[in-house]
Formats: sequence, C-alpha cells, structure tokens
Amino acid sequence: MKSPSAHPSFELSPLSAPSRRSRAAGRSRAPARTGSLVETLEDRQLLTTLPSGFTESRIGTFGFTSPTAMAMAPDGRIFVAEQAGQLMVVKDGQLLPTPFLTVNTTDENERGLFGVVLDPNFETNGYVYVSYTNLEGTIHTRLSRFTASGDVAAPGSETTIFETGPMTVSIHNSGALHFGPDGKLYMTVGENGGGPAAGAGPSASRAVAGPR
Repeated sequence: MKSPSAHPSFELSPLSAPSRRSRAAGRSRAPARTGSLVETLEDRQLLTTLPSGFTESRIGTFGFTSPTAMAMAPDGRIFVAEQAGQLMVVKDGQLLPTPFLTVNTTDENERGLFGVVLDPNFETNGYVYVSYTNLEGTIHTRLSRFTASGDVAAPGSETTIFETGPMTVSIHNSGALHFGPDGKLYMTVGENGGGPAAGAGPSASRAVAGPR
C-alpha cells in the first residue's frame, strides 16, 4: 500500500478550483498548468459626472517624477510635490523650470516630500506648508512653512512647525496636509509599519494650531 506524501501540494488556478478528487492524498492529479494567467487590461476612460456649474478641462501634460500631492493657488498656479524633494509650479499651462523649493530628503520607499497645502490667506501672506522626511539626526517627518517670493520660496524662509519622533522604517510614513473648516492645519501621521508612530500612537492626525 502506498503511503501518502507527508506534504501534499496543490496548484490553485483562478480558472477552476481543485476538485475533491485532486485534493485527496495519494490520488493522481492532472499535470500542473504552465504559462501565465495574467491578462493585460484594455485602455479605459472613466466618465466624470460633475455638479451643475462645473466644467472639466485639461491643463496640460507634464513630466513629473513620482508626484505625491498638489495644491492650487487663487491665481491659478498649481504647486506639485515630487517625492524626491522638489515642489514644482505650473503657471499659465506651463511647468516652470525652477522648483519653488527643494528640501533635503530621500525617496526611499514611502519616504520623501509627502504633502503641500497653501495657507487660506496665501494671497496676503504667501505661506506654503510642506511635510517631508527629514534626514537631520534620526530620520523623522517634518512640517515646515515657507514664504513665497514670486514663483520661488524666499531664501531662508523655512520655519519648522512640527517634527515627529523617529520614523524607523521606510513605509507608512504618511504626511498629508489639509486645512479644516475650523482654520486648523491637519497633518496625518502613519503607524510607520507597526512601530511607534511618531509619538502619536497608531495612525493619527495632528492638528497644528497657531498664528499663521
């Protein structure tokens, strides 16, 4: 009498589930399937239903590298954050060659320049807030404010608003930025891959209040 294999193995295919007979130890099985079962999807265009009074238009096609966030100024300029640390500006349908700012960061996995938001009073104070992985000392996430001078940040205008504790691994760093209806600036903090999450407990948002 044949002894069943100590560790029987089965091949699962999305095309058909294994039969009861193929699951029985010691029984013969059909030859294993070979080849890829991955099928390339056709191009698709999703239709957008806009509320009354809104229109949709293409601004342009730009060669951003790993864009992570964007913000639109009242004058129509679009600020686009790139993971490697540059905040680019689209103005009058053109991508400006000079970044608004460049921060010293890393684009390792989920680290880098995460978020950008403009102050509600941007037209008068020129404040631009960004969050990014800061490499000074122990790697952590920093929330900073810069002041615009035309299409670039004024030299030396970076003001540190908030810094997290150590972000020990390169995933789940988070860092999205938004102003709430209460006028406070909110910043998300990831749980950093299961480790201590920047002194904020598991996944959290921080409200950073103060004079702007």
